[in-house]
Amino acid sequence: MNTAQRLFRAIFVLIMIGLSLSCSKKPTAPETKLPVVEISSLHIIMERIAFAEMKVVSRGSSRLTERAICWGTSPKPDMSGSNHKFGAEDEDAVLPYKRFCNFADLEPGTTYYVRAYAKNDAGEVYSEDATLTMPPMLWDVLEFPQNTYINRIYFHNEYNGFICGSGGMIKKSTDGGDT
Repeated sequence: MNTAQRLFRAIFVLIMIGLSLSCSKKPTAPETKLPVVEISSLHIIMERIAFAEMKVVSRGSSRLTERAICWGTSPKPDMSGSNHKFGAEDEDAVLPYKRFCNFADLEPGTTYYVRAYAKNDAGEVYSEDATLTMPPMLWDVLEFPQNTYINRIYFHNEYNGFICGSGGMIKKSTDGGDT
């Protein structure tokens, strides 16, 4: 056998070994059995209310038994606190799918951490933290008698405006609402 034939045979054997290794079944990593979730959207809706959207990328190896959005003022909020909202699994939803929740009574000027949570038969996972900082409260809180309601807020221009409420209550601002 000459040198060219030996070289050809060696290359052929190496190619065959490479093909056989690439075709062998690789063990499944445990992470692929767990769900994959993320916070896909996070917005302030009103002064003390926010909106979070959870994206379920994968259910993992089984259907979800729990799904929620958790929030708090410290990093990595989890299900042990009271600030979370559960959602039922939508088994018929085509992946990826999104679900949302609103959460209220948020403190002005405070940063909140938000995470998505999911659990299946293989275990539970949390998404990375998403953060949201509520704007500071710019208006002073007006004290009204009990059972008094604001019915209308109207600004004639950028400086002059009125707040009208029950019981004939009228408040005027001439500085754009600062006072």
